[in-house]
Amino acid sequence: MNSYNLCKLDNRKLLLDVWNLVKNKYALFHIRDVCWDEIRFIYEKRLFENPSSDIYDLINEMLLELGDPHTKLKKTFQNYFFSPLRIYYLDNSFYIVDNLMKDSKIKKGMKLVRINEIPIEQYVEKEQKRLRYKSISAVIIEILENLSFSNKKKCFKITCIDDVKEITEIVDFIEMSEMRKFYDFKTNEFLLTSKVSKKIDNTLYYKVFSFMSKNITKIFLETIFGITNCQNLIVDVRDNIGGIVEEAKNFAALFLENSKIIGYEREGKEKKVTPIIINPSKYNIVNKFKNIIFLCNNFTGSSAEYILLNAVKETCEKITIIGTETAGMPHSANIFTLDTTHKLQITTKEYMDINGNTMAEKGIKPDIIVVNDVKYITEGKDKQLEAALQICKST
Repeated sequence: MNSYNLCKLDNRKLLLDVWNLVKNKYALFHIRDVCWDEIRFIYEKRLFENPSSDIYDLINEMLLELGDPHTKLKKTFQNYFFSPLRIYYLDNSFYIVDNLMKDSKIKKGMKLVRINEIPIEQYVEKEQKRLRYKSISAVIIEILENLSFSNKKKCFKITCIDDVKEITEIVDFIEMSEMRKFYDFKTNEFLLTSKVSKKIDNTLYYKVFSFMSKNITKIFLETIFGITNCQNLIVDVRDNIGGIVEEAKNFAALFLENSKIIGYEREGKEKKVTPIIINPSKYNIVNKFKNIIFLCNNFTGSSAEYILLNAVKETCEKITIIGTETAGMPHSANIFTLDTTHKLQITTKEYMDINGNTMAEKGIKPDIIVVNDVKYITEGKDKQLEAALQICKST
């Protein structure tokens, strides 16, 4: 991703700067049912009629007209506030993972049934309508972010249920300094973030949280070549929503024995089309293991799915993908700086499949579908990891 600077002189200029930048850079107008010139007229009029409206809220609403999870306004938080509840989405339901509120009756493993008195199913439908995203996983990610952190103090009412009883409480967001105090003496027990890597019998388990850093592949290789007596490898990309495309390519290259074209990308006004090629790395690790298994879920997104998993899927018999269908968030974006508080992310490259068609906003299906249930949260029972280990033991 690249960064650019825009100067804010007034609200109208900022609105038009964003509108023009999207017009010149956005890659998917041809598959979006929206007239961008008409959108300009609508939002200029709204700003004229209500000049005191929050310009960033207005810009965000304008961008949502595209229904694209890759094109959005991003706040560069200076003062963070966090929810004392950790919430996770699993098998079509929201569950409590952790609770830092004193004297609260909400416990780990409880299921959410209402947010601000709105039944959870209706709440998701309302957000999906507002966001216009085709990917339900992208909608859920947005909901979880809104329930997890903010740049301002806020609260929400939540209703949870155990086997028989409903509990309703008000959740007040906490400043970052207060969160640090909690975590000084309270460890995070959630399985997904407990360790980056660990050895399980003769199998190496390795968690890849994202591709947001340029040293992901380097750190992974240091681990791989620093271990002994491991015949199998499990790479966990569950909840990895992507990041730097080139880093995902570098990582995928470790598992390829031959060059592979996984699709095409198109960008710019001239709509230049180039193949997305991944060449095998000189540090190829395929022959180092008997089995290589990737774990994915509904929140494996963007470059983690359409670059990494797309590259390794059906590449060789050693590689198996286990879990649930991925998020369905193709295409690539750049980031532009608006000011000290906001950045603008725009989809600038369209991904096309091997036949030259725009990649559908649908997830990648694993080779073996395994769904975790609430025991994953309450007991740490990971059916997906267990299925991977069973393959390692049986071959």
